[in-house]
Amino acid sequence: MDRKQKQTMIQRGFSLIEVIIVLAAVAVLATVVYNMGDSARGATAHAQVREETKGFFTTGVRNCLTRVRGDLSTCNAARLTTVSISPLTSTATPCGDTWSAVATAPSVVVTYPLDECVDNDSFGTDLATDLSILHKVTATYDTTTDDLIITYSR
Repeated sequence: MDRKQKQTMIQRGFSLIEVIIVLAAVAVLATVVYNMGDSARGATAHAQVREETKGFFTTGVRNCLTRVRGDLSTCNAARLTTVSISPLTSTATPCGDTWSAVATAPSVVVTYPLDECVDNDSFGTDLATDLSILHKVTATYDTTTDDLIITYSR
Protein backbone atom coordinates (compact mmCIF):
# COMPACT_ATOMS: atom_id res chain seq x y z
CA MET A 1 0.00 0.00 0.00
CA ASP A 2 1.26 3.38 -0.81
CA ARG A 3 1.16 6.38 1.51
CA LYS A 4 -1.99 7.98 0.03
CA GLN A 5 -4.05 4.85 0.49
CA LYS A 6 -2.91 4.53 4.12
CA GLN A 7 -3.95 8.16 4.84
CA THR A 8 -7.35 7.64 3.24
CA MET A 9 -7.99 4.52 5.29
CA ILE A 10 -6.92 6.17 8.57
CA GLN A 11 -9.03 9.37 8.24
CA ARG A 12 -12.62 8.39 9.01
CA GLY A 13 -14.14 11.61 10.41
CA PHE A 14 -14.00 15.34 9.99
CA SER A 15 -10.96 17.37 10.88
CA LEU A 16 -11.12 19.86 13.74
CA ILE A 17 -10.97 22.79 11.30
CA GLU A 18 -13.95 21.48 9.35
CA VAL A 19 -16.02 21.11 12.53
CA ILE A 20 -15.12 24.65 13.67
CA ILE A 21 -16.09 26.13 10.29
CA VAL A 22 -19.47 24.37 10.36
CA LEU A 23 -20.15 25.53 13.94
CA ALA A 24 -19.25 29.12 13.03
CA ALA A 25 -21.62 29.02 10.04
CA VAL A 26 -24.44 27.67 12.22
CA ALA A 27 -23.80 30.41 14.82
CA VAL A 28 -23.97 33.14 12.17
CA LEU A 29 -27.23 31.75 10.78
CA ALA A 30 -28.74 31.49 14.28
CA THR A 31 -27.84 35.13 14.98
CA VAL A 32 -29.43 36.30 11.73
CA VAL A 33 -32.64 34.35 12.39
CA TYR A 34 -32.82 35.60 16.01
CA ASN A 35 -32.39 39.23 14.93
CA MET A 36 -35.09 38.83 12.29
CA GLY A 37 -37.44 37.69 15.06
CA ASP A 38 -36.62 40.80 17.13
CA SER A 39 -37.38 43.03 14.16
CA ALA A 40 -40.69 41.30 13.55
CA ARG A 41 -41.67 41.55 17.24
CA GLY A 42 -40.72 45.24 17.22
CA ALA A 43 -42.78 45.91 14.09
CA THR A 44 -45.78 44.09 15.57
CA ALA A 45 -45.54 46.08 18.81
CA HIS A 46 -45.27 49.34 16.82
CA ALA A 47 -48.40 48.46 14.85
CA GLN A 48 -50.29 47.65 18.04
CA VAL A 49 -49.17 50.88 19.72
CA ARG A 50 -50.21 52.88 16.66
CA GLU A 51 -53.62 51.18 16.60
CA GLU A 52 -54.10 51.65 20.33
CA THR A 53 -53.16 55.34 20.41
CA LYS A 54 -54.92 56.37 17.20
CA GLY A 55 -57.99 54.17 17.39
CA PHE A 56 -58.81 52.80 20.81
CA PHE A 57 -57.96 55.87 22.88
CA THR A 58 -59.79 58.20 20.51
CA THR A 59 -62.86 55.98 20.59
CA GLY A 60 -62.59 55.55 24.35
CA VAL A 61 -62.45 59.31 24.97
CA ARG A 62 -65.35 59.88 22.56
CA ASN A 63 -67.44 57.16 24.28
CA CYS A 64 -66.57 58.51 27.71
CA LEU A 65 -67.50 62.04 26.62
CA THR A 66 -70.86 60.81 25.36
CA ARG A 67 -71.63 58.85 28.54
CA VAL A 68 -70.81 61.70 30.91
CA ARG A 69 -72.47 64.34 28.74
CA GLY A 70 -69.47 66.50 27.93
CA ASP A 71 -67.52 66.36 31.21
CA LEU A 72 -64.14 64.71 30.64
CA SER A 73 -63.11 64.92 34.31
CA THR A 74 -64.22 61.32 34.94
CA CYS A 75 -62.45 59.87 31.89
CA ASN A 76 -59.43 58.50 33.72
CA ALA A 77 -57.50 55.31 32.92
CA ALA A 78 -59.99 53.06 34.73
CA ARG A 79 -62.92 54.55 32.81
CA LEU A 80 -61.12 54.45 29.47
CA THR A 81 -60.50 50.71 29.79
CA THR A 82 -64.22 50.10 30.33
CA VAL A 83 -65.74 52.38 27.68
CA SER A 84 -63.25 51.83 24.89
CA ILE A 85 -63.55 49.18 22.26
CA SER A 86 -61.63 45.95 22.73
CA PRO A 87 -58.69 45.21 23.19
CA LEU A 88 -58.01 48.31 25.34
CA THR A 89 -58.91 46.39 28.49
CA SER A 90 -55.89 47.21 30.63
CA THR A 91 -53.24 49.85 31.08
CA ALA A 92 -50.48 47.58 29.74
CA THR A 93 -48.93 48.62 26.44
CA PRO A 94 -47.86 46.22 23.68
CA CYS A 95 -44.23 47.11 24.45
CA GLY A 96 -44.55 46.14 28.11
CA ASP A 97 -44.97 49.56 29.72
CA THR A 98 -48.02 50.95 31.58
CA TRP A 99 -49.96 53.99 30.35
CA SER A 100 -51.85 56.42 32.56
CA ALA A 101 -54.50 59.07 32.07
CA VAL A 102 -55.26 62.28 33.94
CA ALA A 103 -58.71 63.73 33.35
CA THR A 104 -59.85 67.30 33.84
CA ALA A 105 -63.09 68.93 32.68
CA PRO A 106 -61.70 70.19 29.37
CA SER A 107 -59.24 67.42 28.51
CA VAL A 108 -57.79 63.97 29.04
CA VAL A 109 -54.01 63.65 29.04
CA VAL A 110 -52.69 60.17 28.36
CA THR A 111 -49.06 59.47 29.19
CA TYR A 112 -48.00 56.56 27.05
CA PRO A 113 -44.44 55.38 27.79
CA LEU A 114 -42.42 53.89 24.95
CA ASP A 115 -39.41 52.87 27.08
CA GLU A 116 -39.50 49.23 26.06
CA CYS A 117 -40.32 49.78 22.37
CA VAL A 118 -37.67 49.13 19.74
CA ASP A 119 -36.30 52.34 18.17
CA ASN A 120 -38.54 54.36 20.48
CA ASP A 121 -37.24 57.89 19.72
CA SER A 122 -37.94 57.93 16.00
CA PHE A 123 -41.14 55.92 16.47
CA GLY A 124 -42.40 58.23 19.22
CA THR A 125 -41.70 61.35 17.19
CA ASP A 126 -43.45 59.92 14.11
CA LEU A 127 -46.42 58.78 16.19
CA ALA A 128 -46.78 62.20 17.84
CA THR A 129 -46.87 63.81 14.38
CA ASP A 130 -49.50 61.31 13.17
CA LEU A 131 -51.68 61.80 16.25
CA SER A 132 -51.58 65.60 16.07
CA ILE A 133 -53.42 65.41 12.75
CA LEU A 134 -56.50 64.02 14.53
CA HIS A 135 -59.34 66.37 15.48
CA LYS A 136 -58.98 67.84 19.01
CA VAL A 137 -55.80 65.89 19.69
CA THR A 138 -52.33 67.21 20.43
CA ALA A 139 -49.39 64.92 20.94
CA THR A 140 -45.74 65.35 21.82
CA TYR A 141 -42.92 62.93 22.41
CA ASP A 142 -40.48 63.55 25.27
CA THR A 143 -37.11 62.03 24.33
CA THR A 144 -35.84 62.41 27.90
CA THR A 145 -38.53 60.25 29.51
CA ASP A 146 -39.49 58.29 26.35
CA ASP A 147 -43.13 59.25 26.96
CA LEU A 148 -45.73 60.01 24.36
CA ILE A 149 -48.06 62.69 25.79
CA ILE A 150 -51.47 62.70 24.10
CA THR A 151 -54.03 65.37 24.98
CA TYR A 152 -57.64 64.87 23.94
CA SER A 153 -59.65 68.09 24.24
CA ARG A 154 -63.37 68.60 24.40
